[in-house]
Amino acid sequence: RNITWEIIGSPSFPFRPNHPLPPPPRPPFLMEAAAAASPGSSSLEAVATAFRSRVNELQDLALARNMYPATAVTDLTAVDTSVTAMEAQVQAIRRRLQEELDAIPKAKKLVEKSLKQQQKLQHMLANMPPGMREDIVATPLEQSLMLPECFNFNTAVPECLDSDFKIKEEPVAAPKV
Repeated sequence: RNITWEIIGSPSFPFRPNHPLPPPPRPPFLMEAAAAASPGSSSLEAVATAFRSRVNELQDLALARNMYPATAVTDLTAVDTSVTAMEAQVQAIRRRLQEELDAIPKAKKLVEKSLKQQQKLQHMLANMPPGMREDIVATPLEQSLMLPECFNFNTAVPECLDSDFKIKEEPVAAPKV
């Protein structure tokens, strides 16, 4: 049904023909259209395509409902405004999703660098001279924060019993007057 309908002075709105339109086929739900999309396309594109087809069907239904051209223009203006707003929302969602997708590799790199730094710190602690270990005390909270199980990674670096440490404070001598 490739008919171009125009209203003079308003080419964006379709116009009601003199004969009644046949009822449109039942519109597919968004999920049905997304499932029917080709397997190579993304689900977001499938939803956007289903959204566009649903908008076109709603415009056809609005035309079929309005048998009087005077009210059809105002109704179609309202439909067009709503559709434009919804399309803007879909575009904003797509932009935000793209930003999130672009941020994923950066976050993965930060996690990898953090894990490498953690391994280096554990290696330094494991290879600390014995004389320095006497001045180190670990608190239970700090021990739990330094455990590699919290990060869900395996390391070949031997673990030390003092996973986290603090330097003991030595008493300061009073100044001589």
